[in-house]
Amino acid sequence: MQQGGYKADINIEPVDDCKIYLQLTKDGQTRTMLVRECRQLNTLYALSGYLSAAIEWQWGAIQPFTATVVIAGGVTEWGERPTKPVGGTAELLVNGVVVETQTLALVPEGEPVHEVNGQLIQYGSNAICLTCDFARHKTDTPDQYEVRAYVTDNFGREFPFSSMIE
Repeated sequence: MQQGGYKADINIEPVDDCKIYLQLTKDGQTRTMLVRECRQLNTLYALSGYLSAAIEWQWGAIQPFTATVVIAGGVTEWGERPTKPVGGTAELLVNGVVVETQTLALVPEGEPVHEVNGQLIQYGSNAICLTCDFARHKTDTPDQYEVRAYVTDNFGREFPFSSMIE
């Protein structure tokens, strides 16, 4: 206790919602006070975002393309996100069969991510991007294509993202 104040540190497993109480005991009597109610804490410990992949079929082949996973970054109402993407892999599937696997690379903040109609696309400071390039693949028909990405966070957990093109 310093100058009439109390300080406590606590470690709690990640939960979605919780209530924080202060419990004071004096002369055998206990008083409990609600300090704060916390909702949706899971946003701190999850990677949320989307996978973008524009697959084009021409002249009997899937043309080379870039797959981009955009992860929401920045701060939440609970502070800075402790969960950050550190890498991952992406797979190209044709008719449910994996035809290529690539390593996802983190794009440094502020660098262009990919080109769309001749313009370089750049994501803001509240997004973390990972990209990879896929090669040309010969295929008889433009059937069903899917890109699956598996992003690993700094706690070693894997988060799946998918983009289906039919």
